[in-house]
Amino acid sequence: MGKMGFYSRYDLLLRNSMHKVTAKLLLNQTIKRTLSSYKKVLIRNAELIFNMFKYTLGGKDEPVDSELFTLHLYDPVVESSSLSDILAYGNTGYHWTIHEESVDAGIFGTTDGPSEPDNFKSELTVVYPPVANSSYVGQQLFEQTYGLYGEHYSGEQGSQDEMFQYWYSRIYFTCDAD
Repeated sequence: MGKMGFYSRYDLLLRNSMHKVTAKLLLNQTIKRTLSSYKKVLIRNAELIFNMFKYTLGGKDEPVDSELFTLHLYDPVVESSSLSDILAYGNTGYHWTIHEESVDAGIFGTTDGPSEPDNFKSELTVVYPPVANSSYVGQQLFEQTYGLYGEHYSGEQGSQDEMFQYWYSRIYFTCDAD
C-alpha cells in the first residue's frame, strides 16, 4: 500500500476493521476526566477508539462495560478498486473527439416578438459514450443539433418589427486513435 489519501485510508478502515469490542474498564476519576473521545487508546497492544465510554460519577470505582472499535486491519485486507481500474478509458488506444459545426439559419422575427425556426432546440441531451475502441473509428456518432440566437435587429425606422439572427450548431463525436 503506497501513499494513500484520506478517503482511501478511511475506506480501507471501514472495509477491514471497526470490529466492535466490549471491555470492562476500571479507571480512576482523573483518567476518566482526561480521556479524549476522539483519540485512539492502546489496550493490550491493540489500537482502539471509543464508541461508548460508560462510567459512574462519584461512588465506588467498579468496572463498567464500554464499547470500542478496532483500528487494526485484519487479514485478508480488501482494498477498493483504483479509479484507473474502474475507468478503462485510458488504456484502449482510442479516445473520443467532440466536433462542432455552426450553420447560419437566417433572420426570423415578427411584430409579436421573436419567432424561432422549425426544430429549434436550445438544449443538448447528455451523452455518456461507451469505451472508445476500433469498432467506432471513422463514424460520426451521438449527433445533436441545437440552436442559438444572437444579434437583435430592429425593423425599419418607426416599425415595431423585431428580428433575431439564428445559428444552428451541429455536435457529434468521432473515435480516433491515440
